[in-house]
Amino acid sequence: MKKAYLWAKQTTMKILLAHALTEECGNIVLQGHDCCFCQTGIGKVQAALTVEAALLDTKPELVINLGSAGALHHQIGDILLCTRFIDRDLKKVAIPGVCDELDFTAALTSAGWFVDYTLGHTVSTGDSFVTSEADLDTSVDVVDMEAFAIAAACHRHTIPFLSVKFVTDTVGKNSLEAWAEKLSHANQGLEAFMNALRIQA
Repeated sequence: MKKAYLWAKQTTMKILLAHALTEECGNIVLQGHDCCFCQTGIGKVQAALTVEAALLDTKPELVINLGSAGALHHQIGDILLCTRFIDRDLKKVAIPGVCDELDFTAALTSAGWFVDYTLGHTVSTGDSFVTSEADLDTSVDVVDMEAFAIAAACHRHTIPFLSVKFVTDTVGKNSLEAWAEKLSHANQGLEAFMNALRIQA
């Protein structure tokens, strides 16, 4: 069932910035906006519980997830604005009536907040660290362990959601080792990108 997402056209927005690890969130200041931060921890359950509590407490108008991610078709160091989210664990079992995909592209496009950027990239979320291309739907852009859960909490509260992902590794090519080595690069890259982000509120 589709939900209507509500937003207010104003200069200052209240934005919740959610990140799994301290290393994925640097010194970020979104000029002109009221920002609060939420560290979710790793995995879907932790992310859903933490963000749900933060939504009730802060009542943001927009949620942005910052994080590192593995990819198949993108280069290490690329930053993608993701608006489509798949739960790869639920997708495998395909239970009728159980939601395994959420898409915020239309809501964010209608809001007009990110007119200078390309939206529509897809995150595949699961409770496992993907180390093989055989474990992944090759049509997705990046993989992580939290984004779908955050998307589900935002969908429940009809709050628009965007995930900003820094590609740290190529799936199937020493993904775990490369990810650990690239966290500092992700921190720097996401900090620079977010501090230059133009939100047309």
